[in-house]
Amino acid sequence: MRIRQTFRSPVMTGLLLAGVLGSSLNARADSGFAGSWFAASALTPAYQALAAGDSALAWQYLLSAVRAQSVPVSAWQPLYQAILEESECGRLLPSVTESPASLSLQQRSSGEHQAFQVRWSSAADQAMRLEGASTTVRLMPDAAAVSVANHAKQEAENIELESAELSAPLPSGVYQITRSVLSSNPSEQQIVAAPSAGISAGPSTGTASILLTPWPQQRWVQLDGQGNRLQLTPPVTVRSCPAVSLQWQWFDAEYRLLGAPWPIRLNAQGTAQLPETIPAKAVWLSAVVTQTRYQGQLRIAEQQRLTLPLRWVRSAQGEQ
Repeated sequence: MRIRQTFRSPVMTGLLLAGVLGSSLNARADSGFAGSWFAASALTPAYQALAAGDSALAWQYLLSAVRAQSVPVSAWQPLYQAILEESECGRLLPSVTESPASLSLQQRSSGEHQAFQVRWSSAADQAMRLEGASTTVRLMPDAAAVSVANHAKQEAENIELESAELSAPLPSGVYQITRSVLSSNPSEQQIVAAPSAGISAGPSTGTASILLTPWPQQRWVQLDGQGNRLQLTPPVTVRSCPAVSLQWQWFDAEYRLLGAPWPIRLNAQGTAQLPETIPAKAVWLSAVVTQTRYQGQLRIAEQQRLTLPLRWVRSAQGEQ
């Protein structure tokens, strides 16, 4: 095996050393120290491919190991991050879609209410524009035919889909993405599913699969203990990935977005500085923290959102 001399991050070098060392130690599992590396043995092919500079092949091996449930999350998640770092945040990995698309995993909080939701957006093709057509995108766990994301509405040029509210985030693991288009007109009725119609699937393992990591345990955006100040603890940006986004969004009484989002600025204590002006018709203010990665042309975003009423905003502005 040919080992590259340099990597994009020191984390990568450490992980590869751990993987290679773990593989050799696994052969001597009679010692307690060697046993601690046992879980990494199924990832050895991924480490080897990554060391040889083939992040796409490392990705396929990683998917196979996670799909087989042969390694715990604590073993594969750091390797996944290393693959992202070595593949331009996943842009060089096999793509699930044939054109740019977005999958958004959201946690939304407002007062005591909290819910999770899955959203999908992509360009609408000819099948989607059929009269009376409805489109469904499903995330399918390999081990069970369970649909978690369903259609909501369609636009002329783009399709925007959202799931019903979920009480918990999606479990981590490998998911298949399928899409179907159904027309209400019997003469035009058709069902289009992966691998056609914009969702690609190739002969190699995992090209129609995505990998979801565990939902973050830490709240990225929340009120302080007294409920008077907004505290933001954004995640660390993965090397080679876009910077974590911190944004304000104003909404009217019907939850329609008012104007364009704008950046949230933090003071030295990590407290968000509230907007100085309030748009006309504004009723709600959302603080949104978004972390982004890619798998080929598919953008995968994890987002935490806290929505506050205008009365809280006015009260908090008076205390700033």
